[in-house]
Amino acid sequence: MGPTQSVVLQTDRGEYSRYHDSLRIIAAYLAFTGAEAGDVVTINLVRMDGYGVLAMLTQTVTCTAGQPSATVTFDLSQAVEQPSYPSPAFAEIPIYRAVAGDYQVQATATGMTGTAASATFAVSIIPVDELLAQWIKGVPLQALDVIAPLFQPQAVTGVTIRRVSEGTTRGVHSLAYTAGSPGTLVWDGGTTVAVPSVRGEIALISADGQSYVMCEVAPFLLPASSVSESIVIDGDSFDDAALRRYVHYATGELESAFYFFLEPRNSDTDPALNATRFGYFVDRAEQPVTYKRPRDFSHWMSFQLQRRRILKVYHLDGWFNQSQAVSIGRDWIVFDEVTGTLELVPDNGAIISWQFYGAAILQYGKGCHARRRARKILPEIGEHREPETPSQAAA
Repeated sequence: MGPTQSVVLQTDRGEYSRYHDSLRIIAAYLAFTGAEAGDVVTINLVRMDGYGVLAMLTQTVTCTAGQPSATVTFDLSQAVEQPSYPSPAFAEIPIYRAVAGDYQVQATATGMTGTAASATFAVSIIPVDELLAQWIKGVPLQALDVIAPLFQPQAVTGVTIRRVSEGTTRGVHSLAYTAGSPGTLVWDGGTTVAVPSVRGEIALISADGQSYVMCEVAPFLLPASSVSESIVIDGDSFDDAALRRYVHYATGELESAFYFFLEPRNSDTDPALNATRFGYFVDRAEQPVTYKRPRDFSHWMSFQLQRRRILKVYHLDGWFNQSQAVSIGRDWIVFDEVTGTLELVPDNGAIISWQFYGAAILQYGKGCHARRRARKILPEIGEHREPETPSQAAA
Protein backbone atom coordinates (compact mmCIF):
# COMPACT_ATOMS: atom_id res chain seq x y z
CA MET A 1 0.00 0.00 0.00
CA GLY A 2 1.16 3.51 -0.75
CA PRO A 3 2.01 6.07 1.95
CA THR A 4 -1.40 7.74 1.66
CA GLN A 5 -3.31 4.48 1.91
CA SER A 6 -5.28 3.42 4.96
CA VAL A 7 -7.88 0.91 6.15
CA VAL A 8 -10.92 1.75 8.32
CA LEU A 9 -12.72 -1.16 10.05
CA GLN A 10 -16.27 -1.45 11.38
CA THR A 11 -18.41 -4.37 12.56
CA ASP A 12 -22.16 -4.76 12.16
CA ARG A 13 -22.89 -5.36 15.88
CA GLY A 14 -21.53 -4.70 19.34
CA GLU A 15 -22.15 -8.22 20.70
CA TYR A 16 -22.05 -11.73 19.25
CA SER A 17 -22.51 -15.32 20.45
CA ARG A 18 -21.79 -18.65 18.81
CA TYR A 19 -24.82 -20.19 20.53
CA HIS A 20 -27.29 -18.12 18.46
CA ASP A 21 -27.66 -18.44 14.70
CA SER A 22 -28.52 -14.75 14.38
CA LEU A 23 -25.45 -13.65 16.35
CA ARG A 24 -22.72 -16.11 15.37
CA ILE A 25 -21.60 -14.35 12.16
CA ILE A 26 -19.37 -11.28 12.52
CA ALA A 27 -19.49 -9.06 9.44
CA ALA A 28 -16.56 -6.65 9.16
CA TYR A 29 -16.66 -3.75 6.70
CA LEU A 30 -13.32 -2.39 5.44
CA ALA A 31 -13.01 0.99 3.74
CA PHE A 32 -9.80 1.51 1.71
CA THR A 33 -8.08 4.76 0.81
CA GLY A 34 -5.71 4.65 -2.16
CA ALA A 35 -5.74 0.89 -2.77
CA GLU A 36 -3.26 -0.34 -5.36
CA ALA A 37 -3.60 -3.45 -7.52
CA GLY A 38 -2.22 -6.52 -5.77
CA ASP A 39 -2.26 -5.09 -2.24
CA VAL A 40 -3.00 -7.86 0.25
CA VAL A 41 -5.01 -7.04 3.37
CA THR A 42 -4.91 -9.60 6.20
CA ILE A 43 -7.86 -9.47 8.60
CA ASN A 44 -7.83 -11.28 11.95
CA LEU A 45 -10.44 -11.84 14.62
CA VAL A 46 -8.44 -11.07 17.76
CA ARG A 47 -9.27 -11.76 21.37
CA MET A 48 -8.07 -8.89 23.54
CA ASP A 49 -7.53 -10.59 26.91
CA GLY A 50 -5.35 -13.50 27.98
CA TYR A 51 -1.63 -14.12 27.77
CA GLY A 52 -1.14 -13.16 24.15
CA VAL A 53 -2.98 -12.21 20.96
CA LEU A 54 -5.09 -14.96 19.44
CA ALA A 55 -5.58 -14.73 15.69
CA MET A 56 -8.51 -17.15 15.80
CA LEU A 57 -9.61 -16.87 12.21
CA THR A 58 -7.91 -15.10 9.33
CA GLN A 59 -9.27 -13.66 6.09
CA THR A 60 -7.33 -12.06 3.25
CA VAL A 61 -8.41 -9.60 0.58
CA THR A 62 -6.38 -8.93 -2.57
CA CYS A 63 -7.22 -5.42 -3.74
CA THR A 64 -7.76 -4.08 -7.22
CA ALA A 65 -6.57 -0.59 -8.18
CA GLY A 66 -8.73 2.01 -6.43
CA GLN A 67 -10.91 -0.59 -4.67
CA PRO A 68 -13.06 1.38 -2.18
CA SER A 69 -14.17 -1.33 0.24
CA ALA A 70 -14.58 -5.00 1.11
CA THR A 71 -16.61 -7.09 3.54
CA VAL A 72 -15.42 -10.23 5.33
CA THR A 73 -17.21 -12.54 7.75
CA PHE A 74 -16.12 -14.70 10.68
CA ASP A 75 -18.22 -17.66 11.84
CA LEU A 76 -17.92 -18.09 15.60
CA SER A 77 -19.37 -21.61 15.43
CA GLN A 78 -16.43 -22.80 13.32
CA ALA A 79 -14.30 -25.23 15.30
CA VAL A 80 -10.63 -24.39 14.95
CA GLU A 81 -7.47 -25.89 16.38
CA GLN A 82 -4.32 -23.94 17.10
CA PRO A 83 -2.35 -24.27 13.82
CA SER A 84 1.14 -24.01 15.26
CA TYR A 85 1.33 -27.10 17.43
CA PRO A 86 4.23 -29.32 16.40
CA SER A 87 2.28 -32.43 15.39
CA PRO A 88 -0.97 -33.26 13.53
CA ALA A 89 -1.86 -35.43 16.53
CA PHE A 90 -2.76 -32.27 18.43
CA ALA A 91 -5.77 -31.71 16.15
CA GLU A 92 -7.69 -34.70 17.51
CA ILE A 93 -10.43 -32.60 19.14
CA PRO A 94 -12.04 -29.65 17.33
CA ILE A 95 -12.07 -26.66 19.69
CA TYR A 96 -14.36 -23.65 19.55
CA ARG A 97 -12.00 -20.82 20.39
CA ALA A 98 -14.62 -18.03 20.26
CA VAL A 99 -15.10 -18.03 24.02
CA ALA A 100 -16.68 -15.14 25.89
CA GLY A 101 -14.54 -12.02 26.05
CA ASP A 102 -13.63 -8.77 24.36
CA TYR A 103 -12.62 -8.86 20.69
CA GLN A 104 -11.53 -6.68 17.81
CA VAL A 105 -11.22 -7.17 14.08
CA GLN A 106 -7.70 -6.08 13.15
CA ALA A 107 -6.13 -5.64 9.72
CA THR A 108 -2.64 -5.22 8.30
CA ALA A 109 -1.93 -4.42 4.66
CA THR A 110 0.93 -4.51 2.19
CA GLY A 111 3.05 -1.41 2.66
CA MET A 112 0.78 0.06 5.33
CA THR A 113 2.41 1.03 8.62
CA GLY A 114 0.71 -0.22 11.77
CA THR A 115 -2.55 -2.08 12.33
CA ALA A 116 -6.12 -0.93 11.71
CA ALA A 117 -8.67 -2.04 14.32
CA SER A 118 -12.42 -1.96 14.80
CA ALA A 119 -14.07 -0.81 18.00
CA THR A 120 -13.92 -3.44 20.73
CA PHE A 121 -17.01 -5.68 20.86
CA ALA A 122 -18.21 -8.51 23.10
CA VAL A 123 -18.63 -12.23 22.51
CA SER A 124 -20.95 -13.67 25.16
CA ILE A 125 -22.35 -16.99 26.34
CA ILE A 126 -25.73 -15.37 27.00
CA PRO A 127 -26.07 -12.17 24.97
CA VAL A 128 -28.14 -9.21 26.14
CA ASP A 129 -30.78 -9.87 23.47
CA GLU A 130 -31.45 -13.33 24.94
CA LEU A 131 -31.43 -11.99 28.49
CA LEU A 132 -34.06 -9.38 27.60
CA ALA A 133 -36.26 -11.72 25.54
CA GLN A 134 -36.19 -14.95 27.55
CA TRP A 135 -35.37 -13.95 31.13
CA ILE A 136 -36.35 -10.35 31.83
CA LYS A 137 -39.48 -10.63 29.64
CA GLY A 138 -40.39 -6.96 29.47
CA VAL A 139 -39.65 -6.01 33.08
CA PRO A 140 -38.92 -2.23 33.01
CA LEU A 141 -35.25 -1.46 33.56
CA GLN A 142 -35.71 2.28 34.00
CA ALA A 143 -35.87 3.97 37.42
CA LEU A 144 -38.85 6.22 38.10
CA ASP A 145 -37.24 8.40 40.80
CA VAL A 146 -33.60 8.53 39.68
CA ILE A 147 -32.60 10.55 36.65
CA ALA A 148 -29.27 10.57 34.84
CA PRO A 149 -27.76 11.51 31.47
CA LEU A 150 -28.70 9.10 28.70
CA PHE A 151 -25.14 9.52 27.38
CA GLN A 152 -22.14 11.21 28.94
CA PRO A 153 -20.75 14.29 27.14
CA GLN A 154 -19.06 13.40 23.86
CA ALA A 155 -18.02 16.78 22.42
CA VAL A 156 -17.07 18.33 25.77
CA THR A 157 -14.42 15.73 26.49
CA GLY A 158 -12.99 15.45 29.98
CA VAL A 159 -16.36 16.10 31.67
CA THR A 160 -18.35 13.31 33.36
CA ILE A 161 -21.76 14.00 34.91
CA ARG A 162 -21.81 12.16 38.25
CA ARG A 163 -25.11 13.39 39.75
CA VAL A 164 -28.28 15.13 38.58
CA SER A 165 -30.44 17.01 41.09
CA GLU A 166 -34.08 16.07 41.68
CA GLY A 167 -35.23 19.45 40.35
CA THR A 168 -33.79 18.75 36.91
CA THR A 169 -36.49 18.05 34.34
CA ARG A 170 -36.36 15.15 31.94
CA GLY A 171 -35.48 16.21 28.44
CA VAL A 172 -32.75 18.00 26.49
CA HIS A 173 -30.28 20.27 28.31
CA SER A 174 -27.17 22.13 27.16
CA LEU A 175 -23.55 21.90 28.29
CA ALA A 176 -21.10 24.52 26.97
CA TYR A 177 -17.33 24.80 27.33
CA THR A 178 -15.42 28.01 26.60
CA ALA A 179 -11.68 27.64 26.10
CA GLY A 180 -9.44 30.00 28.04
CA SER A 181 -7.07 30.32 30.99
CA PRO A 182 -8.90 28.99 32.80
CA GLY A 183 -11.68 27.54 30.67
CA THR A 184 -15.30 27.71 31.85
CA LEU A 185 -18.35 25.44 31.85
CA VAL A 186 -22.04 26.41 31.74
CA TRP A 187 -25.12 24.21 32.26
CA ASP A 188 -28.42 25.31 30.66
CA GLY A 189 -27.27 28.92 30.29
CA GLY A 190 -26.68 29.26 34.02
CA THR A 191 -23.75 30.37 36.15
CA THR A 192 -20.33 30.30 34.53
CA VAL A 193 -17.93 28.11 36.50
CA ALA A 194 -14.14 28.09 36.02
CA VAL A 195 -12.52 24.75 35.31
CA PRO A 196 -10.26 23.60 38.19
CA SER A 197 -6.51 23.37 37.55
CA VAL A 198 -6.46 19.69 38.61
CA ARG A 199 -9.02 16.91 38.28
CA GLY A 200 -11.97 17.51 40.60
CA GLU A 201 -15.74 18.00 40.94
CA ILE A 202 -17.74 21.16 40.30
CA ALA A 203 -21.46 22.03 40.53
CA LEU A 204 -23.10 23.59 37.48
CA ILE A 205 -26.35 25.45 38.24
CA SER A 206 -29.06 26.08 35.64
CA ALA A 207 -30.22 29.59 34.66
CA ASP A 208 -33.45 29.33 36.72
CA GLY A 209 -31.50 28.23 39.79
CA GLN A 210 -33.83 25.27 40.33
CA SER A 211 -31.50 22.46 39.28
CA TYR A 212 -27.85 21.52 39.09
CA VAL A 213 -25.49 18.76 37.97
CA MET A 214 -22.33 17.57 39.70
CA CYS A 215 -19.51 17.03 37.17
CA GLU A 216 -16.09 15.49 37.45
CA VAL A 217 -13.64 17.46 35.28
CA ALA A 218 -10.25 16.29 34.00
CA PRO A 219 -8.66 19.55 32.70
CA PHE A 220 -6.06 17.83 30.52
CA LEU A 221 -8.84 16.09 28.53
CA LEU A 222 -10.90 19.21 27.75
CA PRO A 223 -11.27 20.28 24.08
CA ALA A 224 -8.69 22.62 22.55
CA SER A 225 -11.42 25.03 21.43
CA SER A 226 -14.85 26.15 22.64
CA VAL A 227 -17.68 23.67 22.07
CA SER A 228 -21.22 22.94 23.26
CA GLU A 229 -23.58 19.98 23.04
CA SER A 230 -27.01 18.74 24.05
CA ILE A 231 -27.36 16.30 26.95
CA VAL A 232 -30.50 14.14 27.30
CA ILE A 233 -31.62 13.61 30.90
CA ASP A 234 -34.04 10.74 31.57
CA GLY A 235 -34.78 8.00 34.07
CA ASP A 236 -31.66 6.04 34.99
CA SER A 237 -31.64 2.54 33.52
CA PHE A 238 -29.66 -0.65 33.11
CA ASP A 239 -28.03 -0.30 29.73
CA ASP A 240 -26.72 -3.19 27.63
CA ALA A 241 -23.19 -2.77 28.97
CA ALA A 242 -24.41 -3.09 32.58
CA LEU A 243 -26.48 -6.20 31.79
CA ARG A 244 -23.50 -7.73 30.00
CA ARG A 245 -21.30 -7.14 33.03
CA TYR A 246 -23.81 -8.93 35.27
CA VAL A 247 -23.84 -11.98 32.95
CA HIS A 248 -20.03 -12.12 32.87
CA TYR A 249 -19.94 -11.76 36.66
CA ALA A 250 -22.41 -14.64 37.06
CA THR A 251 -20.31 -16.76 34.69
CA GLY A 252 -17.23 -16.21 36.84
CA GLU A 253 -19.14 -17.08 40.01
CA LEU A 254 -20.37 -20.36 38.52
CA GLU A 255 -16.93 -21.32 37.24
CA SER A 256 -15.48 -20.65 40.68
CA ALA A 257 -18.20 -22.67 42.43
CA PHE A 258 -18.00 -25.71 40.12
CA TYR A 259 -14.24 -25.46 39.60
CA PHE A 260 -14.27 -25.88 35.83
CA PHE A 261 -14.74 -23.54 32.89
CA LEU A 262 -18.02 -23.19 31.03
CA GLU A 263 -16.15 -22.89 27.73
CA PRO A 264 -12.84 -24.46 26.64
CA ARG A 265 -9.71 -22.73 27.90
CA ASN A 266 -5.98 -23.18 27.41
CA SER A 267 -4.08 -23.35 30.70
CA ASP A 268 -0.34 -23.35 31.21
CA THR A 269 2.06 -23.00 34.12
CA ASP A 270 4.60 -20.99 32.11
CA PRO A 271 2.78 -18.99 29.40
CA ALA A 272 5.76 -16.83 28.40
CA LEU A 273 8.11 -19.78 27.91
CA ASN A 274 5.69 -22.04 26.10
CA ALA A 275 4.21 -19.32 23.90
CA THR A 276 7.74 -18.90 22.54
CA ARG A 277 8.30 -22.64 22.20
CA PHE A 278 4.97 -23.60 20.66
CA GLY A 279 3.30 -20.33 19.61
CA TYR A 280 -0.08 -21.08 21.18
CA PHE A 281 -2.49 -18.74 22.93
CA VAL A 282 -2.91 -19.18 26.70
CA ASP A 283 -6.06 -18.18 28.56
CA ARG A 284 -4.95 -18.80 32.12
CA ALA A 285 -1.74 -19.30 34.09
CA GLU A 286 -1.83 -22.11 36.66
CA GLN A 287 0.50 -23.10 39.47
CA PRO A 288 2.99 -25.94 38.76
CA VAL A 289 2.08 -29.33 40.21
CA THR A 290 4.55 -30.70 42.75
CA TYR A 291 5.45 -34.36 42.33
CA LYS A 292 6.78 -36.54 45.14
CA ARG A 293 7.88 -40.14 44.88
CA PRO A 294 5.02 -42.53 45.77
CA ARG A 295 5.40 -45.08 48.54
CA ASP A 296 3.57 -47.74 46.58
CA PHE A 297 5.58 -48.47 43.43
CA SER A 298 2.88 -50.82 42.14
CA HIS A 299 1.04 -47.74 40.86
CA TRP A 300 1.95 -45.48 37.99
CA MET A 301 3.18 -41.99 38.76
CA SER A 302 0.24 -39.58 38.91
CA PHE A 303 -0.53 -35.87 39.27
CA GLN A 304 -3.67 -34.09 40.36
CA LEU A 305 -4.14 -31.17 37.96
CA GLN A 306 -5.58 -27.88 39.17
CA ARG A 307 -8.73 -28.14 37.06
CA ARG A 308 -11.33 -30.74 36.23
CA ARG A 309 -13.08 -31.50 32.95
CA ILE A 310 -9.85 -31.93 31.00
CA LEU A 311 -10.31 -32.26 27.23
CA LYS A 312 -6.70 -32.67 26.18
CA VAL A 313 -3.19 -32.60 27.63
CA TYR A 314 -0.62 -31.24 25.19
CA HIS A 315 2.69 -31.55 26.96
CA LEU A 316 4.23 -32.19 30.38
CA ASP A 317 7.69 -31.07 31.48
CA GLY A 318 9.59 -31.82 34.68
CA TRP A 319 11.72 -29.09 36.25
CA PHE A 320 14.25 -28.97 39.08
CA ASN A 321 14.30 -25.32 40.16
CA GLN A 322 14.94 -23.45 36.88
CA SER A 323 16.49 -26.42 35.04
CA GLN A 324 14.37 -28.69 32.87
CA ALA A 325 14.90 -32.29 34.01
CA VAL A 326 12.49 -34.24 31.80
CA SER A 327 10.16 -33.88 28.84
CA ILE A 328 7.32 -36.40 28.85
CA GLY A 329 5.72 -37.33 25.55
CA ARG A 330 2.00 -37.66 24.97
CA ASP A 331 2.33 -41.44 24.54
CA TRP A 332 2.96 -41.65 28.30
CA ILE A 333 0.05 -39.48 29.37
CA VAL A 334 -3.29 -40.94 30.43
CA PHE A 335 -5.78 -38.65 32.14
CA ASP A 336 -9.23 -38.82 33.67
CA GLU A 337 -11.40 -36.17 32.07
CA VAL A 338 -13.81 -35.68 34.97
CA THR A 339 -11.40 -35.59 37.94
CA GLY A 340 -8.37 -34.02 36.25
CA THR A 341 -6.04 -36.82 37.40
CA LEU A 342 -3.06 -37.50 35.13
CA GLU A 343 -1.05 -40.75 35.11
CA LEU A 344 2.15 -41.67 33.28
CA VAL A 345 1.39 -45.02 31.65
CA PRO A 346 3.69 -45.96 28.75
CA ASP A 347 2.28 -47.47 25.60
CA ASN A 348 4.21 -49.53 23.06
CA GLY A 349 7.31 -47.68 21.91
CA ALA A 350 6.98 -44.85 24.43
CA ILE A 351 10.20 -42.89 24.91
CA ILE A 352 11.04 -40.50 27.71
CA SER A 353 14.07 -38.24 27.90
CA TRP A 354 15.51 -37.82 31.41
CA GLN A 355 18.29 -35.53 32.52
CA PHE A 356 19.88 -36.10 35.91
CA TYR A 357 20.85 -33.30 38.27
CA GLY A 358 22.77 -34.76 41.19
CA ALA A 359 20.55 -37.05 43.24
CA ALA A 360 17.34 -35.47 41.95
CA ILE A 361 15.39 -36.96 39.06
CA LEU A 362 12.06 -35.13 39.01
CA GLN A 363 10.76 -32.54 41.43
CA TYR A 364 8.20 -30.36 39.70
CA GLY A 365 5.61 -31.18 37.09
CA LYS A 366 5.74 -27.85 35.28
CA GLY A 367 4.34 -26.82 31.93
CA CYS A 368 1.19 -28.91 31.99
CA HIS A 369 -1.11 -27.60 29.28
CA ALA A 370 -4.69 -28.77 29.00
CA ARG A 371 -8.06 -28.04 27.46
CA ARG A 372 -11.17 -27.61 29.55
CA ARG A 373 -14.63 -29.05 29.10
CA ALA A 374 -17.07 -26.84 27.22
CA ARG A 375 -20.55 -26.07 28.43
CA LYS A 376 -23.12 -24.52 26.12
CA ILE A 377 -25.28 -22.36 28.41
CA LEU A 378 -25.44 -21.75 32.13
CA PRO A 379 -28.47 -23.95 32.98
CA GLU A 380 -26.72 -27.05 31.58
CA ILE A 381 -24.04 -27.23 34.27
CA GLY A 382 -23.68 -30.60 35.98
CA GLU A 383 -23.93 -31.47 39.64
CA HIS A 384 -22.21 -29.29 42.25
CA ARG A 385 -18.74 -30.39 43.34
CA GLU A 386 -16.63 -28.87 46.08
CA PRO A 387 -13.41 -27.19 44.85
CA GLU A 388 -10.30 -29.24 45.40
CA THR A 389 -6.65 -28.34 45.52
CA PRO A 390 -3.88 -30.30 43.82
CA SER A 391 -3.20 -33.35 45.98
CA GLN A 392 0.29 -34.41 46.90
CA ALA A 393 1.24 -38.03 47.41
CA ALA A 394 3.13 -38.88 50.59
CA ALA A 395 6.92 -38.65 50.32
